[in-house]
Amino acid sequence: MRSLQLAVALAFSCLAACGTPPATGVPTGHRVDTSACPRTAALAGACTTDADCTSGLSTHCLGGRCSQDACLLDTDCTTAGTACSCNDRTSYNIANSCVPAPCKIDSDCGTGQYCLASPSPFCTSRVGATGYYCTTLIDVCRNDSDCAMGELCVYDTTMVRWDCSAMTCP
Repeated sequence: MRSLQLAVALAFSCLAACGTPPATGVPTGHRVDTSACPRTAALAGACTTDADCTSGLSTHCLGGRCSQDACLLDTDCTTAGTACSCNDRTSYNIANSCVPAPCKIDSDCGTGQYCLASPSPFCTSRVGATGYYCTTLIDVCRNDSDCAMGELCVYDTTMVRWDCSAMTCP
């Protein structure tokens, strides 16, 4: 009960300090389950371990085939506290990767909170996740539409909340 009181107090202090009410509602793209990611188009030969995969970018052995992907499922990510980020194949040929994941699905978060992929804010929205994080009671945003034009809703690991961040392009 004490933690709920603290969270509510933090939410109201954000309202006073930030000038905006905390974000609410069901975010799009929240992680209800751990569905498998699609495999990248570039596949090399057969393998039994990563050491068998030495051709170009295909350096991971997944399901007996060499692949650029580090993972297809969360269980392919062997480092504790990580999950598989399915990356965009339509606009960019970026492989699936293992990313930090304090949560893997919505049920890992508190009541009324959701597990979301925090996008990389570089030049385009939703090209791979930098991690999976729970929404909080002090979030500034839950969807990109909560942010100004040219900003994305990303997880701020310093502020420990979801906030709007400008996209940066090299």
